[in-house]
Amino acid sequence: MEKIKYQNSNTFIELVRVRPTSKILKFIAGKTKGIFRRYPNLKGLRVNVKREPTGQTTNDFTARARLVLPGHDRIIEKRSHDLFAAIAQSLDVADRQLRRRARLFKVRKRQIAS
Repeated sequence: MEKIKYQNSNTFIELVRVRPTSKILKFIAGKTKGIFRRYPNLKGLRVNVKREPTGQTTNDFTARARLVLPGHDRIIEKRSHDLFAAIAQSLDVADRQLRRRARLFKVRKRQIAS
């Protein structure tokens, strides 16, 4: 099994049975940069991308995003036949969950202050 790891200051990317190209890494970096910009309390983000051999002409790709948050971490996993679709879906769901979490914290603060 071929594992390739890349690490940024807050982002850790692991590719398993996927050939690392600059297009893939730039795509992941662009998506994660937006997440960090919108949610500054995020401690880190781990992105794991695996190619699952199916024995057919098409492969399945699994993208797992792990949000390292204060308190509990959140893990999002999406599968697709397209590599970029799996990555985009998992990071989009992560972004939505963080927006919802931020909204809940704002509501709780308002209720306490009243």
